[in-house]
Order: sequence, then C-alpha cells, then structure tokens
Amino acid sequence: MTTPQRLESWLDAHGLLDEPEGRVAVTADDLQAASDLRDGLRAWLLARQRLDYDASALHHGREVRARVRLHVDLSADGANLEPVGGDACGALGRLERVWRMGLRGFGGGRR
Repeated sequence: MTTPQRLESWLDAHGLLDEPEGRVAVTADDLQAASDLRDGLRAWLLARQRLDYDASALHHGREVRARVRLHVDLSADGANLEPVGGDACGALGRLERVWRMGLRGFGGGRR
C-alpha cells in the first residue's frame, strides 16, 4: 500500500470496514500502522519457524495490536475478543483476528 486511499479501498474490498468506502477517513498514521502490522506478522512467522527475523518489526507490530480497541463477546459457546470500531484501527483488528483464526487451523497459537 502506498497511500491511505489505497489502504481504505483494500480494507473495504475485503469487508474489513464497517462503514462504506469514503465514509472512513484513513490517515497516513493508519497506513503506517497497517505496514507495521504486516511487517510484525511476517517477523512473527519467521520467529515461529526459528528463522532470522526483525525484532524491531515484531515490536512495532505488537504496538499496533495494543492500540486496537477490543470488547469481550460472551455467548453460551464461549468468549471472544472482538475489535471495536468501523475505522481503520478496527479494520486492522479484524484483519489480525482473521489471521489468528486461520492459524488455529494449522496448529497455531503459542509455542
């Protein structure tokens, strides 16, 4: 992604924004957060495979995750942490959540 507008279009195309495209102001800070999250996830995958990874990228990815607002969704089947907000921060939280759910199918989680 090279511009906030492209990030907004990508998030909208993948159903990660609660609001229709154009109604959410995606900023340069959001673009940086998306890049940091992407690089952090890459570093995490390398680290899990015991390969060389960028510790700084992993740290910045964690910082992005810490900014995502979450609420607890309780049901008879269990409890889930759900990202809050229709803005870019909430969209990144939903993206990260989908990614983590995919990991469970491949034996993901903590080592």
